[in-house]
Amino acid sequence: MESKKTVIYSVGLNPSPIIFSINDLKPDQVIFYCSNDTAFIVNEVYQKCPFLPYTTPIITKDVENIYKNVELLMAEFKERNINNWNNVFVDFTGGTKAMSVALVLTTIDKGVKYVYISSDQRVRDAQGFVIDGKEKLVQTENPWDSIAFLQRSEVCMAFNMLRYDEAISFAKKASHNLDDNNSWRLIFTALIDIFEGYKNWDLFQHYRASQGINKGLFVLKQHACYNDNINRFVQEVVNNYEFLSRYKSNDPAIRGRFYIEDLISNAYRRGEIEKKYDDAVARLYRAVELIAQEELKHKFSIDASNCQEEQIPDSLKDTFKNSFVSEKNCYKLGLQNCYLLLNELGSELGMYFINRFNEYRRIMDTRNSSILAHGLNPIEEKDYRSLLEFVIELCNLTEDKIVKFPKLTL
Repeated sequence: MESKKTVIYSVGLNPSPIIFSINDLKPDQVIFYCSNDTAFIVNEVYQKCPFLPYTTPIITKDVENIYKNVELLMAEFKERNINNWNNVFVDFTGGTKAMSVALVLTTIDKGVKYVYISSDQRVRDAQGFVIDGKEKLVQTENPWDSIAFLQRSEVCMAFNMLRYDEAISFAKKASHNLDDNNSWRLIFTALIDIFEGYKNWDLFQHYRASQGINKGLFVLKQHACYNDNINRFVQEVVNNYEFLSRYKSNDPAIRGRFYIEDLISNAYRRGEIEKKYDDAVARLYRAVELIAQEELKHKFSIDASNCQEEQIPDSLKDTFKNSFVSEKNCYKLGLQNCYLLLNELGSELGMYFINRFNEYRRIMDTRNSSILAHGLNPIEEKDYRSLLEFVIELCNLTEDKIVKFPKLTL
């Protein structure tokens, strides 16, 4: 249901501009903002426009104090609980200059439409008032449309720092405050979907991530040709989306490799951008384990969580005896046992890990003493970097090939 069209009028000593504006805009309701000295003008307007429902006017006691008038208007608008500012017009023709400024300042970030009554100087009387019958209503763009770059900067900073909820909130506010026909409104709306997508991606919700990014890209691509920064961002998001789509590949090997690289990428963001080294190391530890599990699965058809006795070489059965789960009649292999098995089966990955095991164990000793594992010590950057380098070499990756989320500039 569409909300009622509302016009807020700053009231001066002449009722004619207000009556002209009412006849032109045909509002469903009006709010008058006046002083004690101009309250009688409000009564005149209601008399000449009896079709308007009566609304208690906002009355200022200090027509020359911008600060006090802004405070008054903010309190009044909050109490009146206007639900849809997009269907609100503000006519700042009447009243003192301080009143007009206060009215614009109070509504500038609400997405309203501004109007005022004007005419050629030749049809004004000696006092400067427009002669009745010579008025014209002028609608001007909301100044917010031209200063929205402030919110654009906030949106970019939040997204680039992976603060997705904050970026979504800023984008929603910016979109709400812009005129319906402003292209930036559509851009922000598309970005909200993309931000939701990246938020879900960081939570490993790959299906939801794919849906959000795809929806936002569909709209944002239409604006890419008009802005180099948006075009660059779109291309980077498209590249990310192509990588993300691998999660649903029919090829198990491709799908498995996706999860490994995605986990490393997630760890990289935690460490490089958020400086959350404990979180990063926890993800990298899982990546080391997953690399081995995927190698066993795709090269040797071995499920590390359900390894059958005949799949274990005799040379390892004694070593693995504590990994045997009698009720399931299988072996459940932990990280180190996975690599021991790979090494025994002749896998280059297993041999590589065993050859560098002392280095890995040193890093893991630091990890195990961290507050997110078994100790109370925070992980330092150098420890995170050591494990990162170990992991990317282990899975035959390089740091420049780690999937990076795009940086947004508007």
